[in-house]
Amino acid sequence: MQIDLNKPNKFNQIKKVIIGTLLLLISVFSIWQLNQQPIPSISRSQLQTVEVQRGDIDIMAPVYGEYSSLYERLLSAPVNGKVVEIFVRAGTDVKPDTAIARLSNPDLDQKLIEEQTNLARMQSEFKTFKLQKQSQQLEAESQLSEIKSQLQAAKLELDANLKLAEHGIVAKIDLERAQLTYIQLEKKLSYSQNLYQKQQQMHLLEIEQQQSLVHIQEQQFELTQNKIKDLLIIAGIEGSLQSLDIELGQQLVLGVSIGRVGSKSELMVQLKLPQRLSGKVSLGALVELRNPKGSYTARISQLSSIIESGFINAEAILEGDLPSNIRPAQPVNAYVFVEHVSNALFAEQQPGLVPISTQTLYSLPPDLTQLESNQLMQVNVEFGELTKGKVIINKGVQIGHQIAINDLSHWQEFKTINIKE
Repeated sequence: MQIDLNKPNKFNQIKKVIIGTLLLLISVFSIWQLNQQPIPSISRSQLQTVEVQRGDIDIMAPVYGEYSSLYERLLSAPVNGKVVEIFVRAGTDVKPDTAIARLSNPDLDQKLIEEQTNLARMQSEFKTFKLQKQSQQLEAESQLSEIKSQLQAAKLELDANLKLAEHGIVAKIDLERAQLTYIQLEKKLSYSQNLYQKQQQMHLLEIEQQQSLVHIQEQQFELTQNKIKDLLIIAGIEGSLQSLDIELGQQLVLGVSIGRVGSKSELMVQLKLPQRLSGKVSLGALVELRNPKGSYTARISQLSSIIESGFINAEAILEGDLPSNIRPAQPVNAYVFVEHVSNALFAEQQPGLVPISTQTLYSLPPDLTQLESNQLMQVNVEFGELTKGKVIINKGVQIGHQIAINDLSHWQEFKTINIKE
């Protein structure tokens, strides 16, 4: 009798395969169950939304900056000198003639004395020179007058000889001598008159030359006087002394900057525009300034072509008067006009909506069925500029969508979120 020992082994193998398969199925099912998380839900009473709207809108981008003086004057040392007096300090309101500081320069004082002495000497010499020329002129006039007298006498003698000659009384040689004398005196008078005129012109030129030298010396004297006068440094314009960088006893070099005065009531606005607005903001663009006492307008008057730390410097001229409490260097928040957009999609700015970004959010589309109104759908929304509390929407949602503004970032792996009553 033969016994088949292979049958129990086959059965055991089949049993092991079935048990292994069952264990594998149980493991897969368990993993699937673990991965199947329930769809999250939010209470309708807690859900906060903002509606997407459409309309024409002026994009006014928010910018910041500060007020600054429209007119400024740099204070610098007019000459080399030592600071001997300081009359006011930085922050003081000043008038155009307000004294800021006084310098001392002994060399200038000595130079002024020398220039004054030279001027007095040259003025005296000029007066003497002028009198000499006048004397020479009078002498020439006297000689000219004498020649005229001689010519008249010669004329009388010639006329008398001519009459006597008609009667044969005078000798021919006497008549010819009288005629010759008369002709010579005529020529002498003509020459003397020409000489007198030339001499007169020459004297005028010499006097003008000497007078110009005196004038140059007068200017030199006035220049030195003005330098001494400038040792008293004044504000020059009405406003506020914004800075003063000197100390008593300090030795200053000509031209070195010592301070700055800026207008206090006549202001402008210095703005920093984000680099993304480069090419969008133009000269003359409207700027709206925010202030607790109201809003004010200005116009862009200058745009820098250089980008510094991601910003463009711009200047804006104010339109109208500002409140009296506005001061230079006071910060300002403003909106600058970028462009007009027709039929733009936008939403009221809410916490969590970030301009110039793409965000994964949840929304309720318009015209929903009863079932759809109980579910938020995940959407990718591209936002544009923020303008006066409204954020532009470039794409991702349409008009009538209700964007959830609750913080749902911890559920971003879900495409939908249920809304429970």
